[in-house]
Amino acid sequence: MTIKYQPSTGRIGMLHYLLNAKLGRLLLLTGLVFLWSCGSETIPDENTTDDTVTEQGEQGFARLAPNRPFSFADEQEGETFVIEDPSQESTWTTQSGTVLSIPANTILDPQGNLATEPITIRYREFREVAQIISSGIPMTVKQEDGSEEWMQTAGMFEIRGFQNGQAVTMAEGKSIKVDFMSPVDGEYDAWSLDDETQEWTNLGPGASPVEVPRLRDSDSMIAQEIATLKEKTATAPTKPAYEKQNEIRIDDPANLNQFPELRDKTSHLFVYAGKDASKAPKNNTWIRDKDWSRYELAAGPESDSYELTLLAEDTTFTMLVKEAQQPKDLAAAKAHYEALMAEYKANLVTLRDKEAVYSQQRSYQRTIQAQGFRIHNYDILWKSPSSIPLMADFQFEDMPDALKDAVTVYFVTKNNQVIVGLPKNNWNAFRFDPNLDNKLIAVLPGNKVALFKQSEFKAKEEELKSARKKKYTFEMDVQETPILQLNDLKQVIQMASL
Repeated sequence: MTIKYQPSTGRIGMLHYLLNAKLGRLLLLTGLVFLWSCGSETIPDENTTDDTVTEQGEQGFARLAPNRPFSFADEQEGETFVIEDPSQESTWTTQSGTVLSIPANTILDPQGNLATEPITIRYREFREVAQIISSGIPMTVKQEDGSEEWMQTAGMFEIRGFQNGQAVTMAEGKSIKVDFMSPVDGEYDAWSLDDETQEWTNLGPGASPVEVPRLRDSDSMIAQEIATLKEKTATAPTKPAYEKQNEIRIDDPANLNQFPELRDKTSHLFVYAGKDASKAPKNNTWIRDKDWSRYELAAGPESDSYELTLLAEDTTFTMLVKEAQQPKDLAAAKAHYEALMAEYKANLVTLRDKEAVYSQQRSYQRTIQAQGFRIHNYDILWKSPSSIPLMADFQFEDMPDALKDAVTVYFVTKNNQVIVGLPKNNWNAFRFDPNLDNKLIAVLPGNKVALFKQSEFKAKEEELKSARKKKYTFEMDVQETPILQLNDLKQVIQMASL
C-alpha cells in the first residue's frame, strides 16, 4: 500500500500571479529583479503623468488616477445636458428623478468671463457598491490626529461643465441647486471632494430630506419577483473540489473483494471525503512517512464512501474516502458547474436590477447647493459602539504574501452605505459590527477579486468576537474569472452579499 501526495505548488502559484498581473515597473537593483506594481492602471496612457492626481477627459468626468482599482469603459457613462443660453435659467431632470436647477449667469467660460455660448453639463450618480469601488473615490475622512473616520453615504454625484471641450467654473457666490433622489432617510451632512488633495470638506448639515410618494406594494409584482430571485440565489453552486494532496493509492487489493465495485483491480486511487479538515491527508503529512502494516476498508455513511483505517503497531488513523474521479468525470462535473454558475449569475443580475427599480419606489429628495463642478456627497461619519476591532490579515489561497502590498480590501457594511477601501497598511485598523450586514471584496493583481461573504461573517461570528484586538486572518475566496467590466464587479458583489 502506498500513499501519494501532490508536491507543494507555492512557487508555481507565485509564478501564476506574476504572469497574470498587469506588471507596472521592472526594477533592476544590483542584479536583483523585483517585479511589481499592481492595479488595472499601472500602465498609464499617453496623456498620464506620474504627478497627475486627477485627470479630466474632454467633456468627461474626473479620473482618480492613483486609487482606481479598475478602469471600465462603461463606468464613464453618465448623462449629458446642453445649456444653449447660459444667460437664462435652465432646469434638467435626470433618469433617476434628480433635478438640476441652474440659475442664469452662473457659469464662467474657460477664460473666466460669464459664459455666453452653449455649455455642456456632464452628470453621474454613484448609487451602487461597484460604482464606488471602481471609481477609487476615497470614503474616509482624515482627523487631526492622523486617524481616519469611515463615511456612511446617503448618495453621491459628480457634476462637470465644459465649453468646447474645456472645463468651465462657477461665478463667485453662484451655485447649482441639486434636488438629489436618495433611497435613504435621515439627516446627513453635505460634503464636497477636492480634486487635487482628494480630501473631503464638510459643508454642514444638508437640508432635511423630503419623502417622495412610492407606489403601493399591491400595485407591483416586483416584490414577488424579488422574493423568488432571492430564493434562487440564496446559495451559490458548489464548485467541484479535488485536491491531489488528498489522494491515497492502495496497491493491495486483498481487502477490496467485499465491495463488488472495487473488484478486478490491482490498484485503487481514493481521495479524502471527510468534512473534518484536520483528518485530511494534506494536513497530516506524517502518515506519508509512517510504516503502515495493513489497512481495513469498511462501508462509509454514503453509498459512494468508505471508511479507511490505516494500522501500525503503535497507532491507527481513520478517515473517510471515496474513489477518485476519472479525468472525463471531472470535466463533466466542471461543465455542469459552469452551466449552473452562468444561470446563477444571470439571476443575480436580474435580482440587482429589480431591487434597484423597487428601491426607487421609495425615495427622499435631498437638496444641496453645489458650489463648484466636482464630486458631492451626503454623508455622516459611521459610528458603531458595537464594533469589534481586529488586527486583520488576509489569505488569498496560493497568492504569496509578498504581493499583499498590492491588494486593497474593501469593507462593505450598513446596508451598502459604508464602503471603505483598506490598503495593507490599514488592515490593523479593521473593525466590524456583528449586528450589521458585513462583507469583504479584495482587489487582487490581474483584475481578480476575492470574497469573504456576509454568510461567512455570520458563521464565524463567535470566532471573530473572540479575536477582539488580536490578529485574525480572513481566508478569502479567490474568484477564478477576472473582472473585465463593471457588470462583472456587480455580480461578485451580489455574491458577497449572500
